[in-house]
Amino acid sequence: MENIFQKIVQGFSATSGDEFLHLLAELLAKAVAVETILLIELTEDPLKQIKIIAAYPEEKMAELQDFPCSGAVWEKILGEGSCSYPDKVRQEFPQDPLLAGSSAESFLGTALRDSGGRMIGMMAVIGRRPITNIDHAETMLSVIAVRAAVEIERRRAVEAFRVNEERFRAIANYTHDWENWQAPDGRLLWVNPSVQRITGYSPEECLLMSDFPRPLIHEDDQDLAAGIFQQSLSEQTSGNNSRFRIRRKDGTVLWVAASWQPIFNRKREYLGIRSSIRDISVQKEVEENLEAANRELDAFVYTVSHDLRTPLTPIIGFAEFLQEQYRKQLDEQGLDVLAEIEKQARRMLAFMEDLLDLARIGRVERPSAPVETNEVVDEVLADLGYLVISSGLTVVNGPSANIHASRSLLFQVFDNLIGNALRYAGPNGGPIEVGGERQGQRVRYFVRDHGPGISPEERSRIFEVFFRGTSGKCSLGTGIGLATVQKIARSYGGWAWVDETPGGGCTFWVEMMDEEL
Repeated sequence: MENIFQKIVQGFSATSGDEFLHLLAELLAKAVAVETILLIELTEDPLKQIKIIAAYPEEKMAELQDFPCSGAVWEKILGEGSCSYPDKVRQEFPQDPLLAGSSAESFLGTALRDSGGRMIGMMAVIGRRPITNIDHAETMLSVIAVRAAVEIERRRAVEAFRVNEERFRAIANYTHDWENWQAPDGRLLWVNPSVQRITGYSPEECLLMSDFPRPLIHEDDQDLAAGIFQQSLSEQTSGNNSRFRIRRKDGTVLWVAASWQPIFNRKREYLGIRSSIRDISVQKEVEENLEAANRELDAFVYTVSHDLRTPLTPIIGFAEFLQEQYRKQLDEQGLDVLAEIEKQARRMLAFMEDLLDLARIGRVERPSAPVETNEVVDEVLADLGYLVISSGLTVVNGPSANIHASRSLLFQVFDNLIGNALRYAGPNGGPIEVGGERQGQRVRYFVRDHGPGISPEERSRIFEVFFRGTSGKCSLGTGIGLATVQKIARSYGGWAWVDETPGGGCTFWVEMMDEEL
């Protein structure tokens, strides 16, 4: 007895897994002097099937396949946690095929539970003769059952770890980007197969490199890029979207972008850095082509700007000259015409300057003081006075929000939106409502009419350059007004869209980002 307990305490340290479970079964069989010991692991539906994972003698594993336990002695263990039949067990369970096949006379069984108290298996003692020392047998069964439960729980944890490891390894290995793990001293510990697609070098070749990833980095970028990695390793810092060139195994050059971060275990011990490197050659080529196109566009815009300034300057000058020198010879109408010529020429000049900035850098400088939006709308309405009168519609300049934006571009936004509403809303489309609101740094403006509206099919295209909807084909226009509104909105970090006005009509929205007042 003492020798048996010593072996249990030692846990057969030289063995584990299935071998250890078979040894436990053998030990119990010898301790209680019976012919058969079974170790069973529960399946998802144990009433329909139970799984034998160890037996004594081991030949029983082949004889006794998986079998249901409904209506058998096993169901009693599932329900009560244990059972004890020193003799006449087959009389109690005449339909149990396992008892019948084993010529069983006696049976002891107990549940195996994990550290959380959940039943994970069963252990059974099956004898062809009655068990005479039942107390001894039950004691040995309970002691060895505890050790068997620990081993089954360990096996399950190992299997769960293996499955998780395979799952995460599969994710890492089949990630499209090139993934690395470098130890704190810089040694490459792991690299996924994508490195070969991007660099031409296999993971095995990379693992043999003494100064990875320096040998892969283009010679002109080595000092900078390798230095960044080395600094991050020593300082345990992260980085994002660091761009550099690599030289592939075949000598070709690719642009890549790297992101990385330090990694730690549960004890917060530093394990190195994990980096992800992606091929951005196509993106880089597109960016370079776009930069070249933008340079050509800038040159064109500058040329057009100069050519437009040339006639505008004398127009403004001649208008001023006529107003000053011929004031007495001209009647009031003539002076008003000259003032309007000067006003429109100056507005065109200011608008042209803003569009020049917009084309050159994608956005314009914000003024130091916010623009009074209601004042801009009043200027637009004054400028569109003839259209307001001819349309017969009323325009309501409601509460709005001031914004740090180009006054000229803001004028252009409302000029396009209010002008379109006056042209296309129809005689019953009023009143046209104009307003705005602020939500933190977001400023939204709207122009709402109650006219025939725009079909859902056309709303998605209405801001495209040169697109003119069905309602606009019979009217004068170039089809660039709403495209200009969209570009101005985007230049201030926002966008423009159109909704249906409840009850009919259109509500155009323009959202821009602004500094909080």
